[in-house]
Amino acid sequence: MSMLDRLIRFCHRFEGFLSAFGKLAGWLIIPMLLTVAMTIGASLVGWNRFFAWEMDVFLLGDSVTVNTLLDLQWHIFLIIVMLGGAYALVEDSHVSVDLFYGLFSSRWKVLVTILGDVIFLIPFCAVMLWFSWGFTVSSYLSGEGSSYGGLLDRWFVKAFLPLGFTLILLAAMSRVIRLFCELFRESKY
Repeated sequence: MSMLDRLIRFCHRFEGFLSAFGKLAGWLIIPMLLTVAMTIGASLVGWNRFFAWEMDVFLLGDSVTVNTLLDLQWHIFLIIVMLGGAYALVEDSHVSVDLFYGLFSSRWKVLVTILGDVIFLIPFCAVMLWFSWGFTVSSYLSGEGSSYGGLLDRWFVKAFLPLGFTLILLAAMSRVIRLFCELFRESKY
């Protein structure tokens, strides 16, 4: 097996590892649907508080209210989206604008993908990683939480922004290396 084949194989495995986060995050749709159903049920019955206890618990504070469930819904949604980004990229199931792409030969499609990743996707992910990291650290240092009885510790959900962009960045870099190696391998024959 040539060095190129080994590198391509490594990239495929690495991309599979990165997409596993998205596959796992997909299971979060179940608790998200449960929180939606509980919120709707609580609003129909007129409940506001489900559970309460003496001391603060991570994220939840001292109770679970309708506002807690509303916050939990968008927290879970953000986690699914950010961890699912690398999965969508690896599986090539992301949104793309292919007005002319369909007219290209397979070799040109690969070149356009490489150029798009290098010129647009990788720099975008790097910038978003930089800013989202600062956004997360600022949230942690300020002790940001809900002011209306929702979830506390907002830094926790904001930490999925740099994590998600890191996964997408790594997937894009691996895809560029893999596609470049595949192009190079084909040109040898």
